[in-house]
Amino acid sequence: MQPTIYPFNKRKSKNAIFAIEHGVRSDGNKDDYQALQKLMNNVSAVGGAHIQLRFGAETRIDLTDSVPDGGLVIPDNVTLSLNENDIMMSCVGGSVY
Repeated sequence: MQPTIYPFNKRKSKNAIFAIEHGVRSDGNKDDYQALQKLMNNVSAVGGAHIQLRFGAETRIDLTDSVPDGGLVIPDNVTLSLNENDIMMSCVGGSVY
């Protein structure tokens, strides 16, 4: 799916992609790893942009044996704005480390 790039506040970025519109809930209950990593990879593949997480929310990332590279990888040409968002990372499984 081709990400849509929206105009955004010029102080932070000329263009922004809002993660919540691409399946990153940031509700603190659902693991957002796959949705966020997929969004960042897709954005990088089309030339990059600035990704905004939901303001003041909690983004949950569960690190399991199936997560490659040990966690989130922010690709080239992508910036990620936390917007006072808390990233909750937890290790699930025995061989994550």
